Amino acid sequence: MEWTAAAPPGNRLQKSRRKEGRTAMDEVVIEVRTNGPYKVTGPVKLVDMDGNAIPREGEGAIFLCRCGQSGEKPFCDGSHKRCGWKSE
Repeated sequence: MEWTAAAPPGNRLQKSRRKEGRTAMDEVVIEVRTNGPYKVTGPVKLVDMDGNAIPREGEGAIFLCRCGQSGEKPFCDGSHKRCGWKSE
């Protein structure tokens, strides 16, 4: 992986990855949803505490539990709605 400084405005760091002779800008976005899970989009790999990849279905967004009640941790299963969990 190679880190490069982004052009102004913002002056933040962005990650670029070389793949098959080309450079692609990767962007992972973690959205904190009101009274719900974290929505994670982009090229992300989820690993457990031992460094093993956690399998997931498809390549779309993943939703990670914030309430602690999910039966499918670390993924959200909608338990926050049943238990009345609020993010505020």
